Amino acid sequence: MKIDVVYLWVDGNDKKWQKEKNKWLKRYHIVSNDSTHKARWRNNDELKYSLRSIAKNIPWANHIYIITGFNQVPKWLNTKNPRITIVSHSEIMPENTIPTFNSNAIAMCIGNIEQLNEHFLLFNDDIFINRPVSQNFFFTKNGRPIYRYKKRKNIQNIGKMMENKSEYELRLLNTQKLIYDLYNRNVYKYLPAHGVESHKKSTWIQCLKHPLLNKHIINQIYSKFRTNNGVQPQIFSLINIIYKHCKTLRVRDYKHTHNKLWNFIYNNILHKKSVHLCPFYCSDATKISELTYKPYDICVNDEPTNTDTVCKNNKRILEQMFPNKCEFEK
Repeated sequence: MKIDVVYLWVDGNDKKWQKEKNKWLKRYHIVSNDSTHKARWRNNDELKYSLRSIAKNIPWANHIYIITGFNQVPKWLNTKNPRITIVSHSEIMPENTIPTFNSNAIAMCIGNIEQLNEHFLLFNDDIFINRPVSQNFFFTKNGRPIYRYKKRKNIQNIGKMMENKSEYELRLLNTQKLIYDLYNRNVYKYLPAHGVESHKKSTWIQCLKHPLLNKHIINQIYSKFRTNNGVQPQIFSLINIIYKHCKTLRVRDYKHTHNKLWNFIYNNILHKKSVHLCPFYCSDATKISELTYKPYDICVNDEPTNTDTVCKNNKRILEQMFPNKCEFEK
C-alpha cells in the first residue's frame, strides 16, 4: 500500500505575508479570535523536525506534499528531493478564494491534489512521529483508515453544550451537528485525538460531490479566515464512520495528576492500551520528559499563551529529540 503524507504550512514570520493578512483582515469583521493571534501562523521550524521524525520512524512514507501559498518555501527544504512536492494554494483552490488565511478552507481542497495517492496521512507541522510504527498502525489490512478518538460524554442539549466552549470546540460541534441534521446519526461522542490523521482521497472527492455536503464545504472554502460556525475537516472522518469506511479506535489522554499512584493505575493498568495509543498533546515540550511511556505521536502545539521563552525551549527540545539532518533538508 502506498501511503502519502500531506502538510499544510505557512511562514507567519514573513513580513510580506503579514502585510497581506492584515490588509484582508480589515475587510472582515466576523472572524474567530484564534484567527487573528500570531500563534496561529508562528513559524518555529516545527516542519523541519516533523520531517526528521518521518525519515526516522516511518521511512515507508511514499511521497510528501507540502501545501503552501504566497510563494513560500522553507529555506532549508530540499525541493529537489523526488519525494517532496510543494503544492500551491492556486493549484487546488478556486481562483477567487485566493489569498486565503484559513487552514480549514485549504484542507477542504486536499482531494484536488492530482498525484495524491488514495491513502494518505494528514499532518500538522507541529506533529512528530516519536517511535517506529508500521503502516497498519494507520490503516487496516484492507485499506480502511483507523480513526482515533476520545469519547465525549453523551450530549442531551446541544445548545447548552455549546455554551462556554472554545472556538475549536464550537467548530467541532457545528460539524457534528451538521452530520446529525443530515443523517440523523449521533456522532457527538467522537472527539478527535490531536495527532496524525489517516484518510482516503476518495472520501474528499465523494464529499465535494455530495448534494447534502457540497454547499457546507464550499462555504468553508470561500471563508478567508476561520469562523466559529464553519465546519472542520473532521467531516471527512465522520462520513467514513457513517458509511463504515473506517475503523474507530477509542483512546484516552495520559493522566498526570498530583496522585502518582492513581496515575500509575490509570495509565498502566486500567487503560494502558488506550493511553499508549493516544497522541500526546502539549504546548510546553518540557512536559514530554515527565512521561512514563513513549507515545507514537506527539503534538507540540503553539498556543496563544506561549511566550517567546517557551517557543525557544520547544525548539531546543525538538532539536534534542530529532538531531539528525534528513534527506528532506539541503
